[in-house]
Amino acid sequence: MSRLEGKRVVVTGAAQGMGRAIALECAREGAAAVTVVDLSEDAAGETATLVEEAGSRALVVAADLTDPEQIEREMGDLMDGEEP
Repeated sequence: MSRLEGKRVVVTGAAQGMGRAIALECAREGAAAVTVVDLSEDAAGETATLVEEAGSRALVVAADLTDPEQIEREMGDLMDGEEP
């Protein structure tokens, strides 16, 4: 059993660099779903494609995490059980 098998994870700043690497490693470690959060929806979509190629479901959330209202709205939906 992989460390993250069956788990859902959220990775912020996941469009590039360390965030992208973390999202991909989560997928490789068996996460059932990886939510890719970033300001850039296009770049986050590229990461999501890579996550899916690594074997996990992916969801893109384009959000400015310096905006408390966006955090509450976007992360609240995830905590309420919305996909993935």
